[in-house]
Amino acid sequence: MSIDFAELLRRQSGYAGQIAHIQPIPARPARYAEPAEPLPSPLQEALAARGVTQLYSHQAAALDAARTGAHLGIVTATASGKTPCTRSPP
Repeated sequence: MSIDFAELLRRQSGYAGQIAHIQPIPARPARYAEPAEPLPSPLQEALAARGVTQLYSHQAAALDAARTGAHLGIVTATASGKTPCTRSPP
């Protein structure tokens, strides 16, 4: 969220007093990883058809953990790819 958008929200009556602090966090490069075992070919092909050719490191780690039967809790930034962590078949 840009500072300008945050300021716009802060000025809206419905948000009055609700935004206490704004701290921009600089972008950082994505970190990618491969799961211990590759994804099934049909899934790789379906993802590639949508432009996804690599998994983020947290997605690969979640897949590896799910394959061991572990229960998962995924906490990452907004729009960082949490949904595939919970929707990918082991």
